[in-house]
Amino acid sequence: MDREYVLLTGVEADYTEALRDLATGLSIDVLIAGRDVSATSRQRPPSLHVVEVAGGREDSIARLRGVLKRTGRTSVVVLARDVGTDAIVRLLREGVADVIGVPADPDDVAMRALAPIDLARHTGRGDLVGLTPAMRLLREQITDTAKTASTVLITGETGTGKGLIARTIHEASKRRGAFVHIDCAALNVSIIESELFGHEKGAFTGANGRRIGRFEQAQEGTVFLDEIAELDPALQAKFLRILQDRLFERIGGTQTLHMNARVLAATNRDIRREISLGRFRPDLYYRLSVIEIAVPPLRERLDDLPLLVRAGLDEIATRLDRPSPRVGEDLVAELRRHDWPGNVRELMNLLERVLVRGDAAVLDAEALGPGWRDESLRLDGGSGADADRGSEAVRREPLLPEEEREDRARVADALRATAGNVSRTARRLGVTRSRLRYRIAKYGLMHLIPDD
Repeated sequence: MDREYVLLTGVEADYTEALRDLATGLSIDVLIAGRDVSATSRQRPPSLHVVEVAGGREDSIARLRGVLKRTGRTSVVVLARDVGTDAIVRLLREGVADVIGVPADPDDVAMRALAPIDLARHTGRGDLVGLTPAMRLLREQITDTAKTASTVLITGETGTGKGLIARTIHEASKRRGAFVHIDCAALNVSIIESELFGHEKGAFTGANGRRIGRFEQAQEGTVFLDEIAELDPALQAKFLRILQDRLFERIGGTQTLHMNARVLAATNRDIRREISLGRFRPDLYYRLSVIEIAVPPLRERLDDLPLLVRAGLDEIATRLDRPSPRVGEDLVAELRRHDWPGNVRELMNLLERVLVRGDAAVLDAEALGPGWRDESLRLDGGSGADADRGSEAVRREPLLPEEEREDRARVADALRATAGNVSRTARRLGVTRSRLRYRIAKYGLMHLIPDD
């Protein structure tokens, strides 16, 4: 079967290279109209057609109309050189998905141009939308993890989408049993065994019938232990035993049952710090963290904001049964100025409040209101729930093999030598900008890049 592909028409070499580099990481081919013979032999249409036009001239518009007529349902993105506002409006009216002004940074152009594909791939999963190196790495980890049966610990701040990641891993795996969510922060010591293991009729006062526990409900499926670091120490011991033995009995029962469920866990705390303070068992941590996935906070992937906003508005508008508004040019610029302590959840709550309050066809910065940052912090907790418990994650270097630690040091030194300039650093290291950004995200070096 043909791979998904993007078709380019009249796109300059720098943008073509950046598009190829980014598309390769997404398992997408990039073909050039009129040059790549295979473009005409593909059985499926392109997922995206990128066309460069200049000046809004009639011949450019005519060429674009021809592209739109041939591509049918395929999304078309226009790279517009020296094009004024009126011409951009005309292009949008022709039915294109986006108009990107050039010249611009090739990597930025590539990310924005491929956005329609990313949105289509993650419909209904807005938290996972994004083309930054950090999100590409995260999705790569999710895909690889879904192929295994190993226990997984998902770490990240409140609102980063840890629960969605757990469910995505389950749904992408071969397991066909249930996905059972257990809120560890809400578990009560007195009823924990009945809740987790179930009980037989007459096992204790009030046990009027057999109850199937959470672990048994998840047979052939996945158990998700949400907020695992909130567990009482006594409960940590019970969880450790079942993870070790994979055996349990219903209360009042004699039959020993085998737990054939995959275990995923998540926490918003710095769990190593919890261990050092004696609040979390190290042996339980080692049982849980066979694979560890660290979810990046929104402030470290602000380049994904345009995609997140578009995905969020579409999902919310569908839920409210109303048209999804267009995104004004100044909206994303305003959102970039916020630190997002509540992460993607805070962003989605903000967008929903804005949509409920108004019905503008175009959503601009003014629609947010003058005090939107303070309101967002107040309503969504801001540094709230995490900060109140003293659990805001501290930046730490990721655990890496020795050769990757050496590479991390080289990248960090080069970034410092260039004052965080990505283009100069890429030239210094002899790699593409996209490849460098991937390594920056992988090695947790985003703090070495100054804010725009």
